[in-house]
Amino acid sequence: MKAETRIKDVEEILKYSIENGLKKPIMIYGKVGVGKSETVRKVASDLNIGFIDMRVLLYSEVELKGIPFPNEDRTSTVWLKNNLLPEADRDGERGILLLDELPAAKPAVMTALYQLCLDRALGEYSLPDGWHIVATGNREEDRGVYYEMPPALSDRFIKFNMMTSAEDWLNLYAYKHRVHHLVTSFISFAPERLHTYNPELEMTSSYFATPRTWVGISDMLYTSDEEKLNSNRIVWELIRGSLDDVTYSMFSEFCRLKDELPDIDGILDGKAVAMPGEEDKKHLVVGTLANKTASIMIGDFEVLHRNTLDEVTVGKVERVLEFVKKNLEPSLMAKFLKELSLKDSRIGDYFQTEDFELYDEIIDEISSIME
Repeated sequence: MKAETRIKDVEEILKYSIENGLKKPIMIYGKVGVGKSETVRKVASDLNIGFIDMRVLLYSEVELKGIPFPNEDRTSTVWLKNNLLPEADRDGERGILLLDELPAAKPAVMTALYQLCLDRALGEYSLPDGWHIVATGNREEDRGVYYEMPPALSDRFIKFNMMTSAEDWLNLYAYKHRVHHLVTSFISFAPERLHTYNPELEMTSSYFATPRTWVGISDMLYTSDEEKLNSNRIVWELIRGSLDDVTYSMFSEFCRLKDELPDIDGILDGKAVAMPGEEDKKHLVVGTLANKTASIMIGDFEVLHRNTLDEVTVGKVERVLEFVKKNLEPSLMAKFLKELSLKDSRIGDYFQTEDFELYDEIIDEISSIME
Protein backbone atom coordinates (compact mmCIF):
# COMPACT_ATOMS: atom_id res chain seq x y z
CA MET A 1 0.00 0.00 0.00
CA LYS A 2 1.27 3.46 -0.89
CA ALA A 3 2.04 6.25 1.56
CA GLU A 4 -0.82 7.44 3.73
CA THR A 5 -2.74 10.68 3.18
CA ARG A 6 -4.11 12.71 6.10
CA ILE A 7 -7.85 13.24 6.46
CA LYS A 8 -7.69 17.00 5.90
CA ASP A 9 -5.67 16.43 2.70
CA VAL A 10 -8.24 13.90 1.46
CA GLU A 11 -10.94 16.51 2.07
CA GLU A 12 -9.01 19.14 0.11
CA ILE A 13 -8.32 16.71 -2.75
CA LEU A 14 -11.99 15.81 -3.05
CA LYS A 15 -13.08 19.44 -2.97
CA TYR A 16 -10.48 20.46 -5.55
CA SER A 17 -11.48 17.63 -7.90
CA ILE A 18 -15.18 18.45 -7.66
CA GLU A 19 -14.82 22.22 -7.91
CA ASN A 20 -12.57 21.85 -10.98
CA GLY A 21 -14.78 19.33 -12.74
CA LEU A 22 -12.33 16.41 -12.66
CA LYS A 23 -14.36 13.34 -13.52
CA LYS A 24 -12.00 10.46 -12.76
CA PRO A 25 -13.34 8.54 -9.74
CA ILE A 26 -11.43 8.59 -6.46
CA MET A 27 -10.89 5.52 -4.26
CA ILE A 28 -10.21 6.01 -0.54
CA TYR A 29 -8.73 3.07 1.34
CA GLY A 30 -8.36 3.06 5.11
CA LYS A 31 -8.48 1.10 8.34
CA VAL A 32 -11.73 0.03 9.96
CA GLY A 33 -13.62 2.93 11.54
CA VAL A 34 -11.31 5.81 10.56
CA GLY A 35 -14.13 7.87 9.03
CA LYS A 36 -13.76 7.30 5.29
CA SER A 37 -17.48 7.57 4.52
CA GLU A 38 -17.95 10.39 7.02
CA THR A 39 -15.17 12.37 5.31
CA VAL A 40 -16.87 12.07 1.92
CA ARG A 41 -20.24 13.00 3.43
CA LYS A 42 -18.67 16.07 5.07
CA VAL A 43 -17.21 17.23 1.75
CA ALA A 44 -20.65 17.03 0.13
CA SER A 45 -22.13 18.99 3.03
CA ASP A 46 -19.38 21.63 2.92
CA LEU A 47 -19.92 22.11 -0.82
CA ASN A 48 -23.71 22.06 -0.39
CA ILE A 49 -24.16 19.38 -3.05
CA GLY A 50 -26.10 16.12 -3.20
CA PHE A 51 -24.90 12.90 -1.62
CA ILE A 52 -25.94 9.30 -2.22
CA ASP A 53 -24.40 6.50 -0.16
CA MET A 54 -24.65 3.21 -2.03
CA ARG A 55 -23.42 0.16 -0.09
CA VAL A 56 -22.42 -1.82 -3.15
CA LEU A 57 -21.78 -5.05 -1.25
CA LEU A 58 -25.55 -5.28 -0.62
CA TYR A 59 -26.48 -5.39 -4.31
CA SER A 60 -26.21 -7.84 -7.16
CA GLU A 61 -25.08 -6.94 -10.66
CA VAL A 62 -28.69 -7.24 -11.88
CA GLU A 63 -29.93 -4.77 -9.26
CA LEU A 64 -27.28 -2.25 -10.31
CA LYS A 65 -27.99 -2.47 -14.01
CA GLY A 66 -31.77 -2.67 -13.70
CA ILE A 67 -34.44 -5.26 -14.33
CA PRO A 68 -34.57 -6.73 -17.87
CA PHE A 69 -37.92 -7.06 -19.63
CA PRO A 70 -39.04 -7.41 -23.27
CA ASN A 71 -39.95 -4.41 -25.39
CA GLU A 72 -43.47 -3.96 -26.74
CA ASP A 73 -43.09 -6.26 -29.74
CA ARG A 74 -40.88 -8.67 -27.79
CA THR A 75 -38.04 -8.38 -30.26
CA SER A 76 -35.41 -7.11 -27.80
CA THR A 77 -34.70 -6.55 -24.13
CA VAL A 78 -34.88 -3.20 -22.39
CA TRP A 79 -33.76 -2.44 -18.86
CA LEU A 80 -35.96 -0.89 -16.19
CA LYS A 81 -33.67 1.54 -14.39
CA ASN A 82 -33.33 1.25 -10.62
CA ASN A 83 -33.71 4.24 -8.31
CA LEU A 84 -30.37 3.69 -6.57
CA LEU A 85 -28.35 5.98 -8.80
CA PRO A 86 -28.64 9.78 -8.83
CA GLU A 87 -31.07 11.61 -11.12
CA ALA A 88 -30.60 15.34 -11.61
CA ASP A 89 -34.30 16.20 -11.31
CA ARG A 90 -34.63 14.24 -8.07
CA ASP A 91 -31.22 14.54 -6.39
CA GLY A 92 -29.86 17.80 -7.77
CA GLU A 93 -27.51 18.64 -10.61
CA ARG A 94 -24.33 18.28 -8.52
CA GLY A 95 -23.32 15.68 -5.98
CA ILE A 96 -21.20 12.75 -4.87
CA LEU A 97 -22.12 9.13 -5.51
CA LEU A 98 -20.35 7.12 -2.81
CA LEU A 99 -19.64 3.48 -3.65
CA ASP A 100 -19.16 2.42 -0.05
CA GLU A 101 -17.22 -0.74 0.89
CA LEU A 102 -16.31 -1.38 -2.75
CA PRO A 103 -13.56 -3.96 -1.99
CA ALA A 104 -16.17 -6.03 -0.10
CA ALA A 105 -18.44 -6.27 -3.16
CA LYS A 106 -18.49 -9.54 -5.04
CA PRO A 107 -16.37 -9.71 -8.21
CA ALA A 108 -19.48 -9.83 -10.43
CA VAL A 109 -20.65 -6.53 -8.92
CA MET A 110 -17.23 -4.96 -9.49
CA THR A 111 -17.42 -6.06 -13.12
CA ALA A 112 -20.84 -4.42 -13.43
CA LEU A 113 -19.29 -1.15 -12.25
CA TYR A 114 -16.63 -1.02 -14.99
CA GLN A 115 -18.85 1.00 -17.30
CA LEU A 116 -20.10 3.34 -14.55
CA CYS A 117 -16.58 4.19 -13.39
CA LEU A 118 -15.16 4.75 -16.89
CA ASP A 119 -18.04 5.93 -19.07
CA ARG A 120 -20.25 7.33 -16.28
CA ALA A 121 -23.03 5.10 -17.55
CA LEU A 122 -24.62 1.80 -16.63
CA GLY A 123 -26.68 0.19 -19.35
CA GLU A 124 -29.20 2.82 -20.39
CA TYR A 125 -28.44 4.99 -17.35
CA SER A 126 -26.14 8.04 -17.52
CA LEU A 127 -24.66 9.75 -14.47
CA PRO A 128 -25.57 13.47 -14.37
CA ASP A 129 -22.66 15.63 -15.50
CA GLY A 130 -22.29 17.38 -12.14
CA TRP A 131 -22.03 14.17 -10.14
CA HIS A 132 -18.72 12.63 -9.06
CA ILE A 133 -17.91 9.04 -8.09
CA VAL A 134 -16.00 8.33 -4.89
CA ALA A 135 -15.42 4.83 -3.51
CA THR A 136 -14.27 3.74 -0.06
CA GLY A 137 -13.17 0.48 1.49
CA ASN A 138 -10.87 -1.36 3.84
CA ARG A 139 -7.52 -2.75 2.79
CA GLU A 140 -6.61 -6.39 2.35
CA GLU A 141 -4.38 -6.30 5.43
CA ASP A 142 -7.36 -5.25 7.58
CA ARG A 143 -8.67 -8.82 7.21
CA GLY A 144 -12.28 -7.90 6.64
CA VAL A 145 -14.39 -9.05 3.70
CA TYR A 146 -12.12 -8.23 0.78
CA TYR A 147 -12.01 -9.07 -2.91
CA GLU A 148 -9.06 -7.87 -4.92
CA MET A 149 -10.15 -5.19 -7.33
CA PRO A 150 -9.59 -6.28 -10.94
CA PRO A 151 -6.84 -4.22 -12.62
CA ALA A 152 -9.31 -2.97 -15.23
CA LEU A 153 -11.47 -1.46 -12.46
CA SER A 154 -8.57 -0.29 -10.28
CA ASP A 155 -7.14 1.62 -13.25
CA ARG A 156 -10.31 3.70 -13.38
CA PHE A 157 -9.59 5.24 -9.96
CA ILE A 158 -7.22 7.74 -8.40
CA LYS A 159 -6.33 5.94 -5.14
CA PHE A 160 -5.46 7.19 -1.66
CA ASN A 161 -4.72 5.41 1.61
CA MET A 162 -6.33 7.61 4.27
CA MET A 163 -4.77 7.79 7.71
CA THR A 164 -6.11 9.30 10.87
CA SER A 165 -4.09 10.79 13.68
CA ALA A 166 -5.32 11.78 17.11
CA GLU A 167 -4.56 15.43 16.34
CA ASP A 168 -6.59 15.41 13.12
CA TRP A 169 -9.48 13.52 14.68
CA LEU A 170 -9.68 15.89 17.64
CA ASN A 171 -9.36 19.10 15.61
CA LEU A 172 -11.33 18.14 12.51
CA TYR A 173 -14.09 16.12 14.12
CA ALA A 174 -14.27 15.55 17.87
CA TYR A 175 -14.23 19.11 19.20
CA LYS A 176 -16.55 20.40 16.48
CA HIS A 177 -19.07 17.60 17.07
CA ARG A 178 -18.88 17.99 20.86
CA VAL A 179 -17.56 14.52 21.52
CA HIS A 180 -17.60 14.11 25.31
CA HIS A 181 -14.73 15.92 26.98
CA LEU A 182 -13.65 12.79 28.88
CA VAL A 183 -13.07 11.09 25.53
CA THR A 184 -11.22 14.02 23.96
CA SER A 185 -9.10 14.54 27.08
CA PHE A 186 -8.16 10.85 27.14
CA ILE A 187 -7.22 10.73 23.45
CA SER A 188 -5.17 13.90 23.88
CA PHE A 189 -3.33 12.20 26.75
CA ALA A 190 -3.03 8.75 25.08
CA PRO A 191 -3.23 9.33 21.29
CA GLU A 192 -2.14 5.76 20.53
CA ARG A 193 -5.50 4.57 21.93
CA LEU A 194 -7.53 6.27 19.19
CA HIS A 195 -7.21 3.24 16.93
CA THR A 196 -6.04 -0.04 18.45
CA TYR A 197 -7.08 -2.55 15.80
CA ASN A 198 -4.23 -4.96 15.07
CA PRO A 199 -5.06 -7.56 12.40
CA GLU A 200 -2.04 -9.60 13.47
CA LEU A 201 -3.69 -10.36 16.82
CA GLU A 202 -6.56 -12.51 15.59
CA MET A 203 -7.48 -13.73 19.07
CA THR A 204 -8.39 -10.19 20.18
CA SER A 205 -9.53 -8.72 16.90
CA SER A 206 -13.20 -8.53 18.00
CA TYR A 207 -12.34 -5.92 20.62
CA PHE A 208 -10.56 -2.74 19.58
CA ALA A 209 -10.95 1.01 19.53
CA THR A 210 -11.53 3.16 16.45
CA PRO A 211 -12.65 6.77 16.01
CA ARG A 212 -16.15 5.36 15.43
CA THR A 213 -15.92 3.46 18.73
CA TRP A 214 -15.05 6.62 20.63
CA VAL A 215 -18.01 8.52 19.17
CA GLY A 216 -20.25 5.72 20.42
CA ILE A 217 -18.63 5.86 23.86
CA SER A 218 -19.20 9.62 23.91
CA ASP A 219 -22.92 8.98 23.39
CA MET A 220 -22.87 6.49 26.30
CA LEU A 221 -21.18 9.02 28.59
CA TYR A 222 -23.76 11.69 27.78
CA THR A 223 -26.54 9.41 29.10
CA SER A 224 -25.15 9.69 32.64
CA ASP A 225 -24.96 12.54 35.11
CA GLU A 226 -21.23 13.21 35.20
CA GLU A 227 -21.22 13.46 38.99
CA LYS A 228 -22.55 9.89 39.18
CA LEU A 229 -20.65 8.50 36.19
CA ASN A 230 -18.07 6.47 38.06
CA SER A 231 -20.82 4.59 39.91
CA ASN A 232 -22.98 4.02 36.79
CA ARG A 233 -22.37 0.29 36.35
CA ILE A 234 -24.44 -0.05 33.17
CA VAL A 235 -22.56 2.67 31.30
CA TRP A 236 -19.23 1.12 32.21
CA GLU A 237 -20.38 -2.32 31.12
CA LEU A 238 -21.37 -0.81 27.77
CA ILE A 239 -17.96 0.82 27.48
CA ARG A 240 -16.22 -2.41 28.49
CA GLY A 241 -18.02 -4.19 25.65
CA SER A 242 -16.76 -1.57 23.18
CA LEU A 243 -13.01 -1.64 23.88
CA ASP A 244 -10.09 -4.00 24.15
CA ASP A 245 -9.05 -4.76 27.74
CA VAL A 246 -5.96 -2.55 27.80
CA THR A 247 -7.76 0.51 26.43
CA TYR A 248 -10.75 -0.04 28.72
CA SER A 249 -8.50 -0.26 31.76
CA MET A 250 -6.63 2.91 30.79
CA PHE A 251 -9.80 4.87 30.00
CA SER A 252 -11.69 3.82 33.13
CA GLU A 253 -8.73 4.72 35.34
CA PHE A 254 -8.40 8.05 33.53
CA CYS A 255 -12.07 8.88 34.11
CA ARG A 256 -11.82 8.03 37.81
CA LEU A 257 -9.25 10.80 38.11
CA LYS A 258 -11.97 13.40 37.58
CA ASP A 259 -12.94 12.97 41.23
CA GLU A 260 -9.39 14.03 42.18
CA LEU A 261 -9.32 17.19 40.07
CA PRO A 262 -9.10 20.70 41.49
CA ASP A 263 -12.29 22.73 41.81
CA ILE A 264 -13.18 23.69 38.21
CA ASP A 265 -16.01 25.98 39.33
CA GLY A 266 -13.54 27.57 41.71
CA ILE A 267 -11.33 28.50 38.76
CA LEU A 268 -14.28 30.27 37.11
CA ASP A 269 -15.00 32.08 40.38
CA GLY A 270 -11.39 33.25 40.77
CA LYS A 271 -10.47 31.10 43.76
CA ALA A 272 -6.87 30.04 44.30
CA VAL A 273 -6.71 26.57 42.72
CA ALA A 274 -3.54 24.52 42.41
CA MET A 275 -2.77 22.77 39.13
CA PRO A 276 -2.00 19.05 39.57
CA GLY A 277 1.46 17.88 38.59
CA GLU A 278 0.52 14.51 37.04
CA GLU A 279 0.36 14.58 33.23
CA ASP A 280 -2.92 12.66 32.96
CA LYS A 281 -4.63 14.98 35.44
CA LYS A 282 -3.33 18.02 33.54
CA HIS A 283 -5.00 16.82 30.33
CA LEU A 284 -8.21 16.11 32.20
CA VAL A 285 -8.20 19.59 33.78
CA VAL A 286 -7.67 21.22 30.38
CA GLY A 287 -10.48 19.24 28.74
CA THR A 288 -12.91 19.76 31.62
CA LEU A 289 -12.13 23.48 31.87
CA ALA A 290 -12.52 23.99 28.10
CA ASN A 291 -15.84 22.13 28.19
CA LYS A 292 -17.14 24.15 31.14
CA THR A 293 -16.03 27.48 29.65
CA ALA A 294 -17.54 26.65 26.25
CA SER A 295 -20.84 25.68 27.88
CA ILE A 296 -21.31 28.99 29.66
CA MET A 297 -20.27 31.01 26.60
CA ILE A 298 -22.61 29.08 24.28
CA GLY A 299 -25.38 29.51 26.87
CA ASP A 300 -25.04 33.29 26.64
CA PHE A 301 -24.93 33.21 22.84
CA GLU A 302 -28.20 31.27 22.79
CA VAL A 303 -29.98 33.44 25.37
CA LEU A 304 -28.79 36.81 24.06
CA HIS A 305 -29.23 35.76 20.40
CA ARG A 306 -25.97 37.37 19.36
CA ASN A 307 -22.26 36.73 19.73
CA THR A 308 -21.87 38.52 23.03
CA LEU A 309 -21.57 37.67 26.72
CA ASP A 310 -23.08 39.25 29.82
CA GLU A 311 -20.77 40.86 32.38
CA VAL A 312 -20.80 37.88 34.76
CA THR A 313 -19.71 35.49 32.02
CA VAL A 314 -17.02 37.89 30.81
CA GLY A 315 -15.59 37.87 34.32
CA LYS A 316 -15.59 34.06 34.43
CA VAL A 317 -13.85 33.82 31.05
CA GLU A 318 -11.21 36.34 32.16
CA ARG A 319 -10.51 34.31 35.30
CA VAL A 320 -10.20 31.12 33.26
CA LEU A 321 -7.69 32.78 30.93
CA GLU A 322 -5.73 34.05 33.94
CA PHE A 323 -5.54 30.49 35.28
CA VAL A 324 -4.52 29.12 31.89
CA LYS A 325 -1.77 31.71 31.40
CA LYS A 326 -0.42 31.24 34.92
CA ASN A 327 -0.59 27.44 35.26
CA LEU A 328 -0.27 25.78 31.85
CA GLU A 329 2.78 25.17 29.72
CA PRO A 330 2.48 26.44 26.11
CA SER A 331 1.45 23.08 24.61
CA LEU A 332 -1.48 22.77 27.04
CA MET A 333 -2.42 26.43 26.53
CA ALA A 334 -2.65 25.67 22.81
CA LYS A 335 -4.73 22.57 23.47
CA PHE A 336 -7.11 24.56 25.70
CA LEU A 337 -7.68 27.34 23.16
CA LYS A 338 -8.06 24.91 20.26
CA GLU A 339 -10.60 22.79 22.09
CA LEU A 340 -12.49 25.84 23.33
CA SER A 341 -12.67 27.54 19.92
CA LEU A 342 -13.53 24.42 17.95
CA LYS A 343 -16.51 23.54 20.14
CA ASP A 344 -18.48 26.38 18.55
CA SER A 345 -17.39 28.77 15.79
CA ARG A 346 -19.00 31.67 17.65
CA ILE A 347 -16.41 31.34 20.42
CA GLY A 348 -13.52 31.94 18.04
CA ASP A 349 -15.43 34.80 16.41
CA TYR A 350 -16.06 36.37 19.80
CA PHE A 351 -12.39 36.43 20.74
CA GLN A 352 -11.53 37.89 17.34
CA THR A 353 -13.93 40.82 17.74
CA GLU A 354 -13.78 41.58 21.47
CA ASP A 355 -10.88 43.17 23.31
CA PHE A 356 -9.57 40.34 25.50
CA GLU A 357 -6.03 41.35 26.39
CA LEU A 358 -5.28 38.06 28.15
CA TYR A 359 -6.42 36.06 25.13
CA ASP A 360 -4.10 38.06 22.87
CA GLU A 361 -1.20 37.56 25.28
CA ILE A 362 -1.73 33.79 25.30
CA ILE A 363 -1.96 33.70 21.50
CA ASP A 364 1.32 35.60 21.23
CA GLU A 365 2.97 33.15 23.62
CA ILE A 366 1.84 30.03 21.76
CA SER A 367 1.62 31.31 18.18
CA SER A 368 4.27 28.91 16.90
CA ILE A 369 2.40 25.92 18.38
CA MET A 370 -1.02 26.96 17.05
CA GLU A 371 0.14 27.23 13.43
